[in-house]
Amino acid sequence: MTLADLAKRFGVSASTISRALNPATAPMVAEPLRGRIQDLARRCHFAPNQAARSLVHGRSHSIGVILYSAYGSLFFSDYLTKIHWGIAAALGEHPGYGSKIVFLPRGKSMSDIDQEIAGSGVDGILVSTICDYTIERLQDLVKTVEMRWRRPVVALNIGTLPRSQISTVSFSNRQAAYDAVTHLLRKGHQRIGMIYTENPSPDIHERREGYRSALADHHLPCDSELMVPGKALSQGGYEAAIELFKRKIGASVTAIFCSSDEMAFGAMKALGVLRKRCPQDVAVMGFDGLEAGEHVSPALSTVEQPFLEIAQTGTHLLLDLIEGRQTKPAHITIPSRLILRDSA
Repeated sequence: MTLADLAKRFGVSASTISRALNPATAPMVAEPLRGRIQDLARRCHFAPNQAARSLVHGRSHSIGVILYSAYGSLFFSDYLTKIHWGIAAALGEHPGYGSKIVFLPRGKSMSDIDQEIAGSGVDGILVSTICDYTIERLQDLVKTVEMRWRRPVVALNIGTLPRSQISTVSFSNRQAAYDAVTHLLRKGHQRIGMIYTENPSPDIHERREGYRSALADHHLPCDSELMVPGKALSQGGYEAAIELFKRKIGASVTAIFCSSDEMAFGAMKALGVLRKRCPQDVAVMGFDGLEAGEHVSPALSTVEQPFLEIAQTGTHLLLDLIEGRQTKPAHITIPSRLILRDSA
């Protein structure tokens, strides 16, 4: 059934039907006609032609979501689920809006992605900055979208971009790490090792800074021998933990702070091989808040990255920018939280 069919059925103009079916203009059509039109449209599964609406109104009522691809990672699966839930929850409060997903696969050039955005017809864009690309390249992409395509952009999980008017929604990696290490210190641990992902990302740098700051604020030295880099995922955590306890300082370590949950899983496996009990001999604290942490033994204490809240808040902010309710860039920080289980 088309708009014209509905207009013919009720003996009114197509514009009256359009107004009755648009939540923003429905009050302009008097009852009971409005109710009868909406009821028949529901029963006939009428859906407005979004392409036609875009031509008329200059808007597609859809947002673009640019995500990274890192398949094979527990973190990616958990992250992607939370991002989708957050976006869906926000869009559920704004009837008529949808979303389009654009992935950033390895090896794809920024110019290709730029062209995809140009042809997408979306009204605004959420950009996830957790991906294989460097922060600098992502900043270039975001700025290009902002300047060339004149669409609102909200960057998720990144701090304020220098000399940019782009809105951001993020959390503080430094504060989250500081809180995690402070918890271990308050439990009485004086020798706390850190194993972290061996990459140059700002997130990992900030987590190391949070670790160092917590030790400094408790008047404890930060011995470089306590910090061991490793490859990502569980195997990297296993190898880094083995290396930590091989060092002379390893005999005094009673807790380990890990820069990711997957590294923490590997560290806990290493403790088993070394015949050390967790948490009685060595406590382990992760970082991510993966659901899988509930199902290892002992259950993993961790920092939860608030991706669901970041995505939900970012989507609301983007829609406010699109609709004109927000006219200036906003920079929102979502608090993280500790999930305390059995391992620490």
